[in-house]
Amino acid sequence: MNYPPQPGMGNYPQPQYGAPPPVGYPPQPGMGSYPPQQPMANPPQQQQQQMPQQSHPNQPPQQDPQQSHPTQNKGNVPDMKKELVHEISAIEAAGALNPPDTNKGSASPPQQAAKLVDEMTGDKPQGYQYYKSNFKNSETGKKKALLIGINYFQTPFELKGCLNDVKNIKEFLLERGFKDTPETMTVLTDDNPQRLPLRSNIISACKWLVEGAQPGDSLFFHYSGHGEQVEDKNGDEVDGLDETILPLDFKKSGYIVDDELHELMVRPLKEGVRLTALFDSCHSGTALDLPYIFKWDGTYHDIGLSHHLVSQTLVEAGAEALQGDTVNAKTKIKNLAKVILGAKKKASVLRKKNTSPAEVLMISGCKDEQNAADGAVVEEDYDDVEVKKSTGLMSYALVAALKKKPQQTLLELITNMRALIHERDLPQKPQLSTSHPIDPETIFEI
Repeated sequence: MNYPPQPGMGNYPQPQYGAPPPVGYPPQPGMGSYPPQQPMANPPQQQQQQMPQQSHPNQPPQQDPQQSHPTQNKGNVPDMKKELVHEISAIEAAGALNPPDTNKGSASPPQQAAKLVDEMTGDKPQGYQYYKSNFKNSETGKKKALLIGINYFQTPFELKGCLNDVKNIKEFLLERGFKDTPETMTVLTDDNPQRLPLRSNIISACKWLVEGAQPGDSLFFHYSGHGEQVEDKNGDEVDGLDETILPLDFKKSGYIVDDELHELMVRPLKEGVRLTALFDSCHSGTALDLPYIFKWDGTYHDIGLSHHLVSQTLVEAGAEALQGDTVNAKTKIKNLAKVILGAKKKASVLRKKNTSPAEVLMISGCKDEQNAADGAVVEEDYDDVEVKKSTGLMSYALVAALKKKPQQTLLELITNMRALIHERDLPQKPQLSTSHPIDPETIFEI
């Protein structure tokens, strides 16, 4: 059987695509080779393998589950939001953990606290200030792309769809003006011994991508492979965990953490340059450490703290208060207030450090705490016969959404991608993050 398979019925391995390695794989020692993989004591968590079939291709987008408000009163359970606002106001009034926030205007501490609590429980804050897009797509601007796909062949954590993701995204880019030349496109995959996605090769390719970028240039980065979370070493993560990608030789050379990816691909960029980055991997919500993350309503998360955690704690405190355990309820609220303000302080520091004048957009396969699916998607080949190809769900959703409607706003695109995934009853939610607060009505273009 030829590998990779060529278009046409009969050449796709059944029932899984991507599993059989090419003849002579792994490559022998020499240029492009990598050390043999050793069994892992704790292999990375496998991505989900099979996705349920789409119910109907023309099913309208469904309401994002994030629009639900678990803190609303259920029966007689008290709403503890007022208590939380009071505790945050009291701490800030005492002068503790009170970083300045330019988006809060001149509001009083109670008003700021109420706005912060609304933000953290899913209610839309008012009067948010956005930046107009500073990217001008021009005929003279250069287009460069870096595509990375790793299936981790013949390992306990092998994936099936990452090479397909690269193929699909490459076709997507070529249809939109990118060129497949050594000067404009680099592809690293683990079926090509000369261009393996080793840690050193990925780092060199990231430097190549942004080198010499000028206003009007459009850069594109795509990674499909495993992602993990590791202990944060420099204290800049609200949850205490760094997000990582796993090169082919990660057992020998280590992961690449989000801090390093930011320094490689975001820090060097000038105003007027656009970088669009896709991370189709587990735990990828903040894989570039961009300081602004879109919410379902087009505003941004003010701090990198799980809304579910905040809402659930409020519900638990309300239930305890209803049962007469006011001491524990108040303790929960006080501790939550401290956690929120501590996270707010870290987020303020991160924004000062990582806000960039360049226009950087990142779409992740899921939230930081989630897994991203790798499974089967029904497609049609050139003979109009349905076949199954393994693919990363986020990569598929991006291409499918833009094929259906080529011109979409940022908010439309992320909403439509989530709707495609929601149709398959999977919990992962792609995240859109940016280098500065970009208007959600900006048209997505590359």
